[in-house]
Amino acid sequence: MNENEKKWETIDKKALLDLVYEIKKRRLQMGITQKDLAERMGTTQAIISKFEKGNYNPTYLFLQRLTEVLGGSIKLYFEPRDDKEINSDDVSKNDNFETIFHLKL
Repeated sequence: MNENEKKWETIDKKALLDLVYEIKKRRLQMGITQKDLAERMGTTQAIISKFEKGNYNPTYLFLQRLTEVLGGSIKLYFEPRDDKEINSDDVSKNDNFETIFHLKL
């Protein structure tokens, strides 16, 4: 496995732990045990425990079921790490996604 392949093997632990914190906080506010949550989701308490320790890389389906049980919703967004900005004037002049995409590059 080369270096490029290795970087895709890891996950952003901080982002996952931020998510876990919010979900666990909600579970506790609702007075739901890990076992209760697992039963409502159709999984095991062990999986919920692993997730809450940051030792489980959840699928989107897992997160969807989790948020439904906890009365929430999933909101995903992309946050660029670079300083490249798309000029809003350029975007308004171009309705072609490919063109707008290449402006960013």
